[in-house]
Amino acid sequence: MNLDNLIKITTVLVALVPFIVWLDIGKRFTHRRKFYLSRLDAVKEYLDNYYSSDKEKIERDCAAQLLVGSEKAGHLEVDYVIANYPQRFFIVIEDVITARKLIKIETIEDKTTFVTRYTKSQLIKLMIFLAVSYFLSLVILYLNDMLIAILTWLPYVNPIPVNSSVYFLGFILSLSLFILTISSIWIFFWSADAALNIYNKLNVEYRPEEPEIQT
Repeated sequence: MNLDNLIKITTVLVALVPFIVWLDIGKRFTHRRKFYLSRLDAVKEYLDNYYSSDKEKIERDCAAQLLVGSEKAGHLEVDYVIANYPQRFFIVIEDVITARKLIKIETIEDKTTFVTRYTKSQLIKLMIFLAVSYFLSLVILYLNDMLIAILTWLPYVNPIPVNSSVYFLGFILSLSLFILTISSIWIFFWSADAALNIYNKLNVEYRPEEPEIQT
């Protein structure tokens, strides 16, 4: 297999990653439920035998994590979604988990609510910015070719000989940078999209970031 074919195959595999992840979601959810069920039993055994304070809250958190198959949500999030949007509970709680970078739950004076520092229009602008950044990041895949062209064009300026090894190393570095960049963009885009989905459903409260008071 020559270098060009290897590069083409690697690029296709990178493009197929989101599809492979999507296929694996159901399988991973089943495994997560088994894990959290075992952990809930272990927690109950520990609480019954060794711990005597705040048992209910800990058990509720473990039961909530078992229900949604994730430790990124507790009983506060689960109870709030059940109370405010029970008809599509699992879809909404998945959005809550995904949007946790932009939205968090707070309890003030016995009132529990989701809060965010972003308005709906700001979230839409953030998604547009991330979408544009995603397409611009494709340029990273061509950085290697551009650098090789420069090295070839300026042989007396740079003493590095341009050969297949140098080209392949540059390709690996540019591909790694590309994967890191688009992964970060995907995470924040999905988080913003999920936050926008639950903004009205869960009556998310906008709270702007308070400036620090200098003393």
